[in-house]
Amino acid sequence: MLDVAALAFDVMIPLAPPLAPVFYVAGAATSVINTIFTYEDWRQGNAEWYDFAISAATTGIGFIPSPWTLYGSDIAILAYDIYRAETSKDQKKRCK
Repeated sequence: MLDVAALAFDVMIPLAPPLAPVFYVAGAATSVINTIFTYEDWRQGNAEWYDFAISAATTGIGFIPSPWTLYGSDIAILAYDIYRAETSKDQKKRCK
């Protein structure tokens, strides 16, 4: 959910230029919070180490002040989180 919020904030940057700094900070903050949550999931054994690594890498890339890197990093982590959620569902089904 935080990935969707980060992407929404980044999409708003060119649509409302006077508020661009606010949207940039909000998008960066939600990306960082998502990375922290992924780290906590990893520490508790609910995620793999590469889940955190990918989240941290895409968050770091998202700090480059270019619309393409902002959108690309947000879309990449959103797609990966969807993949991770679907994979997790499949693994739970196989374990039953």
